[in-house]
Order: sequence, then structure tokens, then C-alpha cells
Amino acid sequence: MSLKVSSDLRNFALHDGTVEFIRYYGDGNDLIVAVALTEEANIQTGWFGKLIFHQVNVLESKPPLETIDWDLIARTNIASADEKPEHNSANLEAVFWAIALYLPDGREEWLILEFLAESFEWIPDRSRLSPYL
Repeated sequence: MSLKVSSDLRNFALHDGTVEFIRYYGDGNDLIVAVALTEEANIQTGWFGKLIFHQVNVLESKPPLETIDWDLIARTNIASADEKPEHNSANLEAVFWAIALYLPDGREEWLILEFLAESFEWIPDRSRLSPYL
């Protein structure tokens, strides 16, 4: 089911959640963000899963996504995952993410991700249980 950034992204408890990996597939213009949600209210949607953004355009990432080795990241923290309506373009909605990346040596780096997307979907990982069950 396609969801809209402007009306549906806020329904997911992303703030203080974690990112397991982010992959961009330019041939289909899909951006996949594997996340673990944080709030008890999300038991209905599942705690772990993938947000798949469709028709992604104008993807900006600092540092570039292809330079991040997700296997070497000790942990992450989503500081922000918001819509930015002032940057919308036609039927594409603007999205801004700020994610803290904690490295094994204790250093912290920031991933800033900005892009336009037509829609997104949530694919829950039913094999992983909520910590609240």
C-alpha cells in the first residue's frame, strides 16, 4: 500500500529509532531504509521493517551512501526523519533525515539525507518480535 510522506510518515515512531542500513536503487528510483521503531504504539505496524521510498529524486547524502559500510557501524540513532513541504516539487514530497552513526572506536558521525519521493511503503519484518510483547 502506497503511503504519502505528508500524511503518513509521522505515524511511524522514527525519532530515536535505529537504522540497520540504507540502500538506493537508482534503476528503479527506490530508497530502502531498514529501521527499528521505538514506540509501543507501533505494535500494529511491527517494530522492525523497511521503509521503501518510491520515485526518489534529487537524493543528497552527506557522507555519500555508497561510502558507508553498515556492517562497521556499532549503532545508530535517528535524530530526525521529517517532511520538508517547503521543498516539495510537483507530486514529489521532500524528506529530511539526520542520523547519528556511532563507530566501534567511539566516534560519532552524522548522516544527513535529503530527497524527494512520490510515496513510500512499510514492509514489516514479521520474523522479529517487539521488545514489548
